[in-house]
Amino acid sequence: MVVSQAHFNPLTMQLTGLYAHLTDTRGIPVIGRKVEFYSASHRLLASAWTDEQGEAVTDAAMNLGPSAVQELMAGGSAVFLGDEEYTEAGRQFSITVGTGSGWGGAG
Repeated sequence: MVVSQAHFNPLTMQLTGLYAHLTDTRGIPVIGRKVEFYSASHRLLASAWTDEQGEAVTDAAMNLGPSAVQELMAGGSAVFLGDEEYTEAGRQFSITVGTGSGWGGAG
């Protein structure tokens, strides 16, 4: 699994740019699987399904509130829980905090 840095805007209290790229051991995209995005303190932030390229891309749908800034500065993790065909996978990602967009796609 490959992840990208997400971005938290403290003015809007929105977390954007949650990204994970899920492939099998041969590098072939894993399609139609749910990836969950968590804060470092294990709060579920969002989830997304992988597309035909194996990419899960989303923003956190909720307004996280001012208390979330400290929590999000610790980063987060993307998790695929596995199924009957593929084993679980996970990777940590960092979260930038600022008022710019910060999201530049896969990295």
